[in-house]
Amino acid sequence: MQTGSMSDRSMRWRSLAAKLLIGLAGVALIALAVSFLVFNPPRLPQPPLFRVAPGVSGIGFFNASCGQRDDKHGYSYHFAKRDARCIFAELHVPPNMPETTIHVIFYDVNGQVMYKENLPLGKGSSATIVGVYEGWDEPGHWQLGIYRVEFLVEGELIAADEFQIRDH
Repeated sequence: MQTGSMSDRSMRWRSLAAKLLIGLAGVALIALAVSFLVFNPPRLPQPPLFRVAPGVSGIGFFNASCGQRDDKHGYSYHFAKRDARCIFAELHVPPNMPETTIHVIFYDVNGQVMYKENLPLGKGSSATIVGVYEGWDEPGHWQLGIYRVEFLVEGELIAADEFQIRDH
């Protein structure tokens, strides 16, 4: 009889030890997951890059023939590669802004500067600055992806937005 009770005790201890090991393994996995999240937090969605300074109503993008600013067909943030020629970035500013120079930068899909231009802005200017564009006379040359355009005055970002060249 004693042998049987020893066997029961031994099995209970083994069972208890196994449960303890499983519990410790579970705690170790939880600790590992927590430490992973602490050092690698999930990426939250980034706020849109669209940004404008007070008084600036925004940037409009349109596709047109290079040098032909009058053939725009409405604003868009998405352009088909097969149709995209010159993409114009049109900045809308309050009329009669003080005289200054606006520095415009186009960035390619890799974040590299692809085009820069300085535009004078003076008293009596219209509420729209047109003429900042990048592209080709023939469609189909744009690389697929997202492009960024920034407008700066005296080194301060006053407007930034993105447009995308898509396959369709």
